[in-house]
Amino acid sequence: PIQRSILIDKPLTIRAADPGNKPLIRFNGDKPDNMVTIADGGELKIENIAFDGVLEPGKALAKAGISTAFDMIQPYTLTVDGCEFQNFGEGGFFAIKGTKATFAKSVTIRNCSFYRLLGLPINIYRGGSDESTAGPYVTIRHCTFVDCCNKERGSVMRLIGPQVLTVENCNFDNSGRGGATIRLDEATWEKVRIANCNLWNSGRMVTTTAQAIQGKMYNIRPAYTNAEAYDYVPVRGSELEKLSIGLRKN
Repeated sequence: PIQRSILIDKPLTIRAADPGNKPLIRFNGDKPDNMVTIADGGELKIENIAFDGVLEPGKALAKAGISTAFDMIQPYTLTVDGCEFQNFGEGGFFAIKGTKATFAKSVTIRNCSFYRLLGLPINIYRGGSDESTAGPYVTIRHCTFVDCCNKERGSVMRLIGPQVLTVENCNFDNSGRGGATIRLDEATWEKVRIANCNLWNSGRMVTTTAQAIQGKMYNIRPAYTNAEAYDYVPVRGSELEKLSIGLRKN
Protein backbone atom coordinates (compact mmCIF):
# COMPACT_ATOMS: atom_id res chain seq x y z
CA PRO A 1 0.00 0.00 0.00
CA ILE A 2 1.07 3.60 -0.66
CA GLN A 3 0.15 6.59 1.52
CA ARG A 4 0.78 9.32 -1.05
CA SER A 5 1.00 9.60 -4.79
CA ILE A 6 4.04 8.33 -6.67
CA LEU A 7 5.33 11.49 -8.40
CA ILE A 8 6.79 11.14 -11.88
CA ASP A 9 8.81 14.25 -12.86
CA LYS A 10 11.43 12.66 -15.12
CA PRO A 11 11.57 9.92 -17.79
CA LEU A 12 10.87 6.69 -15.93
CA THR A 13 9.88 3.10 -16.63
CA ILE A 14 8.02 1.08 -13.99
CA ARG A 15 7.97 -2.57 -14.98
CA ALA A 16 7.14 -5.84 -13.25
CA ALA A 17 10.12 -8.18 -12.98
CA ASP A 18 7.78 -11.05 -13.90
CA PRO A 19 4.94 -10.12 -16.31
CA GLY A 20 2.97 -13.12 -15.08
CA ASN A 21 3.07 -11.90 -11.46
CA LYS A 22 1.86 -8.30 -11.45
CA PRO A 23 2.79 -6.22 -8.36
CA LEU A 24 -0.36 -4.87 -6.69
CA ILE A 25 -0.70 -1.18 -5.74
CA ARG A 26 -3.30 -0.11 -3.17
CA PHE A 27 -3.86 3.34 -1.65
CA ASN A 28 -4.17 3.89 2.11
CA GLY A 29 -3.52 7.60 2.54
CA ASP A 30 -5.44 9.82 4.93
CA LYS A 31 -6.42 12.24 2.13
CA PRO A 32 -7.62 11.39 -1.40
CA ASP A 33 -4.79 11.40 -3.93
CA ASN A 34 -3.77 9.79 -7.19
CA MET A 35 -1.85 6.56 -7.05
CA VAL A 36 0.56 7.86 -9.71
CA THR A 37 0.89 11.54 -10.71
CA ILE A 38 2.73 12.78 -13.79
CA ALA A 39 4.24 16.25 -13.22
CA ASP A 40 6.42 18.58 -15.32
CA GLY A 41 9.28 16.62 -16.86
CA GLY A 42 7.40 13.35 -16.54
CA GLU A 43 7.55 10.69 -19.24
CA LEU A 44 6.09 7.48 -17.89
CA LYS A 45 6.09 3.96 -19.25
CA ILE A 46 4.38 1.51 -16.90
CA GLU A 47 4.09 -2.20 -17.61
CA ASN A 48 2.35 -5.14 -15.92
CA ILE A 49 1.27 -3.37 -12.72
CA ALA A 50 -2.12 -3.94 -11.00
CA PHE A 51 -4.03 -1.06 -9.36
CA ASP A 52 -6.64 -2.15 -6.82
CA GLY A 53 -9.12 0.29 -5.30
CA VAL A 54 -10.29 -1.77 -2.34
CA LEU A 55 -10.83 0.73 0.48
CA GLU A 56 -8.54 0.35 3.49
CA PRO A 57 -10.50 0.76 6.78
CA GLY A 58 -10.31 4.34 8.05
CA LYS A 59 -8.43 5.55 4.97
CA ALA A 60 -9.29 7.71 1.95
CA LEU A 61 -10.10 6.50 -1.54
CA ALA A 62 -7.70 7.12 -4.39
CA LYS A 63 -8.75 9.80 -6.88
CA ALA A 64 -7.14 8.14 -9.90
CA GLY A 65 -4.86 5.32 -10.88
CA ILE A 66 -2.67 7.46 -13.14
CA SER A 67 -3.30 11.18 -13.56
CA THR A 68 -1.48 14.33 -14.55
CA ALA A 69 -0.80 17.06 -12.03
CA PHE A 70 -2.60 20.39 -12.21
CA ASP A 71 -0.94 23.52 -13.68
CA MET A 72 1.65 21.66 -15.76
CA ILE A 73 3.58 23.77 -18.29
CA GLN A 74 5.62 21.02 -19.96
CA PRO A 75 4.30 18.26 -22.26
CA TYR A 76 4.28 14.67 -21.08
CA THR A 77 4.04 11.19 -22.57
CA LEU A 78 2.31 8.16 -21.07
CA THR A 79 2.46 4.50 -22.11
CA VAL A 80 0.43 1.95 -20.14
CA ASP A 81 1.00 -1.67 -21.16
CA GLY A 82 -0.35 -4.87 -19.63
CA CYS A 83 -1.76 -3.18 -16.50
CA GLU A 84 -4.90 -3.97 -14.49
CA PHE A 85 -7.32 -1.51 -12.84
CA GLN A 86 -9.92 -3.11 -10.58
CA ASN A 87 -12.41 -2.59 -7.75
CA PHE A 88 -12.85 1.18 -7.73
CA GLY A 89 -16.33 1.85 -6.42
CA GLU A 90 -16.14 5.65 -6.21
CA GLY A 91 -17.88 7.49 -9.06
CA GLY A 92 -15.29 10.27 -9.17
CA PHE A 93 -12.42 7.85 -9.76
CA PHE A 94 -10.60 7.72 -13.11
CA ALA A 95 -8.24 4.90 -13.99
CA ILE A 96 -6.33 7.16 -16.41
CA LYS A 97 -6.91 10.90 -16.54
CA GLY A 98 -5.39 13.79 -18.45
CA THR A 99 -6.39 16.92 -16.53
CA LYS A 100 -7.33 20.30 -17.94
CA ALA A 101 -4.44 22.67 -18.80
CA THR A 102 -1.98 19.80 -19.29
CA PHE A 103 -0.42 18.85 -22.63
CA ALA A 104 0.07 15.27 -23.75
CA LYS A 105 2.33 14.53 -26.68
CA SER A 106 1.01 10.99 -26.66
CA VAL A 107 -1.09 8.66 -24.51
CA THR A 108 -0.83 4.96 -25.37
CA ILE A 109 -2.77 2.18 -23.62
CA ARG A 110 -2.23 -1.44 -24.68
CA ASN A 111 -3.36 -4.82 -23.41
CA CYS A 112 -4.89 -3.49 -20.17
CA SER A 113 -7.93 -4.71 -18.23
CA PHE A 114 -10.44 -2.61 -16.29
CA TYR A 115 -12.80 -4.38 -13.89
CA ARG A 116 -15.56 -3.04 -11.62
CA LEU A 117 -14.96 0.68 -11.96
CA LEU A 118 -17.92 2.90 -11.09
CA GLY A 119 -16.27 6.00 -12.58
CA LEU A 120 -14.73 6.56 -16.01
CA PRO A 121 -11.82 4.27 -16.79
CA ILE A 122 -10.37 6.68 -19.37
CA ASN A 123 -10.96 10.43 -19.51
CA ILE A 124 -9.00 12.54 -22.01
CA TYR A 125 -10.02 16.16 -22.58
CA ARG A 126 -8.68 18.68 -25.09
CA GLY A 127 -10.11 22.17 -24.97
CA GLY A 128 -9.56 24.82 -27.63
CA SER A 129 -8.51 24.46 -31.23
CA ASP A 130 -5.50 26.70 -31.79
CA GLU A 131 -1.88 25.56 -32.11
CA SER A 132 -1.17 25.99 -28.42
CA THR A 133 -3.66 23.23 -27.64
CA ALA A 134 -2.57 20.77 -30.34
CA GLY A 135 -2.65 17.07 -29.52
CA PRO A 136 -2.96 14.70 -27.88
CA TYR A 137 -2.24 11.54 -29.83
CA VAL A 138 -4.26 8.78 -28.17
CA THR A 139 -3.91 5.06 -28.91
CA ILE A 140 -5.96 2.37 -27.12
CA ARG A 141 -5.54 -1.22 -28.32
CA HIS A 142 -6.43 -4.69 -27.04
CA CYS A 143 -8.02 -3.49 -23.78
CA THR A 144 -10.90 -5.17 -21.96
CA PHE A 145 -13.51 -3.39 -19.84
CA VAL A 146 -15.71 -5.53 -17.56
CA ASP A 147 -18.54 -4.04 -15.44
CA CYS A 148 -17.27 -0.46 -15.83
CA CYS A 149 -19.13 2.85 -15.51
CA ASN A 150 -22.71 1.64 -15.67
CA LYS A 151 -24.13 4.74 -14.02
CA GLU A 152 -26.73 6.81 -15.85
CA ARG A 153 -25.23 8.91 -18.69
CA GLY A 154 -21.78 7.54 -17.89
CA SER A 155 -19.22 6.32 -20.41
CA VAL A 156 -16.30 3.91 -20.41
CA MET A 157 -14.12 6.22 -22.49
CA ARG A 158 -14.65 9.96 -22.58
CA LEU A 159 -12.50 11.41 -25.34
CA ILE A 160 -12.95 15.11 -26.04
CA GLY A 161 -11.06 16.59 -28.97
CA PRO A 162 -8.04 14.31 -29.51
CA GLN A 163 -6.40 15.28 -32.79
CA VAL A 164 -5.30 11.72 -33.53
CA LEU A 165 -7.18 8.78 -31.99
CA THR A 166 -7.02 5.03 -32.52
CA VAL A 167 -9.25 2.61 -30.58
CA GLU A 168 -8.90 -0.91 -31.91
CA ASN A 169 -9.47 -4.53 -30.85
CA CYS A 170 -11.12 -3.57 -27.54
CA ASN A 171 -13.69 -5.63 -25.64
CA PHE A 172 -16.57 -4.01 -23.71
CA ASP A 173 -18.36 -6.46 -21.42
CA ASN A 174 -21.34 -5.27 -19.32
CA SER A 175 -19.95 -1.74 -19.43
CA GLY A 176 -21.41 1.70 -20.15
CA ARG A 177 -24.94 0.29 -19.88
CA GLY A 178 -26.40 3.53 -18.49
CA GLY A 179 -24.81 5.66 -21.19
CA ALA A 180 -22.09 4.83 -23.69
CA THR A 181 -19.02 2.68 -24.16
CA ILE A 182 -17.20 5.48 -26.01
CA ARG A 183 -18.24 9.12 -25.91
CA LEU A 184 -16.17 10.89 -28.56
CA ASP A 185 -16.35 14.58 -29.38
CA GLU A 186 -14.30 15.08 -32.53
CA ALA A 187 -14.06 17.49 -35.48
CA THR A 188 -14.26 16.41 -39.11
CA TRP A 189 -10.58 17.26 -39.71
CA GLU A 190 -9.28 15.21 -36.79
CA LYS A 191 -7.84 11.76 -37.55
CA VAL A 192 -9.94 9.29 -35.57
CA ARG A 193 -10.49 5.55 -35.95
CA ILE A 194 -12.57 3.09 -33.90
CA ALA A 195 -12.40 -0.43 -35.33
CA ASN A 196 -12.84 -4.16 -34.58
CA CYS A 197 -14.35 -3.84 -31.10
CA ASN A 198 -16.80 -6.06 -29.24
CA LEU A 199 -19.79 -4.67 -27.30
CA TRP A 200 -21.49 -7.32 -25.16
CA ASN A 201 -24.42 -6.08 -23.05
CA SER A 202 -22.82 -2.64 -23.20
CA GLY A 203 -23.73 0.91 -24.17
CA ARG A 204 -23.53 2.31 -27.67
CA MET A 205 -20.73 4.36 -29.16
CA VAL A 206 -21.55 8.07 -29.37
CA THR A 207 -19.53 10.11 -31.85
CA THR A 208 -19.89 13.57 -33.36
CA THR A 209 -19.10 12.61 -36.96
CA ALA A 210 -19.86 9.56 -39.06
CA GLN A 211 -16.22 8.90 -39.92
CA ALA A 212 -14.98 7.64 -36.53
CA ILE A 213 -16.43 4.11 -36.50
CA GLN A 214 -14.83 2.05 -39.25
CA GLY A 215 -15.68 -1.52 -40.17
CA LYS A 216 -17.71 -4.04 -38.24
CA MET A 217 -18.47 -3.97 -34.52
CA TYR A 218 -19.32 -7.26 -32.77
CA ASN A 219 -21.79 -8.48 -30.14
CA ILE A 220 -20.16 -11.65 -28.82
CA ARG A 221 -20.47 -13.08 -25.31
CA PRO A 222 -16.87 -13.21 -24.03
CA ALA A 223 -15.27 -16.36 -22.66
CA TYR A 224 -12.28 -15.64 -20.43
CA THR A 225 -9.35 -17.76 -19.32
CA ASN A 226 -9.97 -17.16 -15.58
CA ALA A 227 -12.17 -14.18 -14.73
CA GLU A 228 -12.19 -15.05 -11.00
CA ALA A 229 -8.43 -14.40 -10.96
CA TYR A 230 -8.79 -11.23 -13.10
CA ASP A 231 -7.41 -13.03 -16.14
CA TYR A 232 -9.53 -11.64 -18.97
CA VAL A 233 -7.54 -13.11 -21.84
CA PRO A 234 -10.05 -14.71 -24.24
CA VAL A 235 -10.18 -18.49 -24.14
CA ARG A 236 -7.97 -20.03 -26.81
CA GLY A 237 -10.04 -20.80 -29.89
CA SER A 238 -12.93 -18.51 -28.85
CA GLU A 239 -14.50 -16.03 -31.26
CA LEU A 240 -12.80 -13.06 -29.64
CA GLU A 241 -9.41 -14.76 -29.78
CA LYS A 242 -9.89 -15.50 -33.47
CA LEU A 243 -10.88 -11.88 -34.14
CA SER A 244 -7.91 -10.59 -32.11
CA ILE A 245 -10.23 -8.64 -29.79
CA GLY A 246 -9.39 -8.04 -26.13
CA LEU A 247 -6.31 -8.93 -24.15
CA ARG A 248 -3.44 -10.86 -25.63
CA LYS A 249 -1.46 -13.33 -23.59
CA ASN A 250 2.01 -12.10 -22.59
